[in-house]
Amino acid sequence: MVDGQEFDACIFCRASCPVKPIFKEPDTGIPLKCDFCGEPPDPQCVSVCINEALVLVEEEENKPQEKAG
Repeated sequence: MVDGQEFDACIFCRASCPVKPIFKEPDTGIPLKCDFCGEPPDPQCVSVCINEALVLVEEEENKPQEKAG
C-alpha cells in the first residue's frame, strides 16, 4: 500500500528493486508493482523507504469491512 501523501518519488524504492522497473500509475506516478522481494516481513522497497510511504498490508487487513445485517 502506498501513502500518496508521503510518497515523493525519491527513487530509493526503484533503486532497491531487483525486478525493475516498478510500474507506476500514469496519472499519479505511484508505484503499482511489487514481487515481494527482500527479507520478511517487508519487501526491499518498504525496507528502504525513508518517508515510510510504502507499507506492506496483509490481504485481510486491506479488504473492505462487510456490513452487518
